[in-house]
Amino acid sequence: MSIKVIHAGIDSTSPREQQSIEQLKSLGERYIRIENTPYEEEPPLEEIYKGRKDWYIGKEKDYNQFGFTPRHYGAFLSHKQSIMLGFTDKGHSLICEADCKILDVEKFKLRLQEAVEVLNSTQYHIVRFETPNEGISTTFTSQLSENIFECDQVMLGHCYLINENSKLFYEHLFNNVGWHTPDWWLVYAFQEFNQKMLCFKENLTHQFDGFSEIDKIEKNYEC
Repeated sequence: MSIKVIHAGIDSTSPREQQSIEQLKSLGERYIRIENTPYEEEPPLEEIYKGRKDWYIGKEKDYNQFGFTPRHYGAFLSHKQSIMLGFTDKGHSLICEADCKILDVEKFKLRLQEAVEVLNSTQYHIVRFETPNEGISTTFTSQLSENIFECDQVMLGHCYLINENSKLFYEHLFNNVGWHTPDWWLVYAFQEFNQKMLCFKENLTHQFDGFSEIDKIEKNYEC
């Protein structure tokens, strides 16, 4: 199995990121850490998704208020950086956010191996490890393996596997689909080009509790 884990974070000393680092390293795959300070500059509004400059709120917003801040653009850049870094050498790339939490490491290893085998034998561009039907309705179609299904959309973006042969595809997406929050960007970009995602029907990953640097609030999850 040839993969690397690309883990994008902000502060490796924070408890939630330390827990995530420990888990991801325990997978036994090559581990790559990216660390960036939060994005605080004005984002390029001419490049926003569908030209919706009105969606940009400014540097601060209430958590439940719809709209983007510079940190949302920074999150998009973090995912873009992680995905494109993965194409610099061989092997699929497991893209993980700073607070990615694996619910059962041994089970995850089995599902990761299954995902690699499916990508090795198909032309699909992504396998999602986030829970389907969480925050967005997921429709399943073809079954590719014992636990992997073709689907139309999955929300969140804390853990997904990128096909090593998909560089041109992702370059095309980044060049033609304006920036959004990274989870919604994946949904919209795949839909715009009529591409299906692959996912599991199980609860495999979530997020560690702690302070979110993007939303600037303390987050606690029941898992």
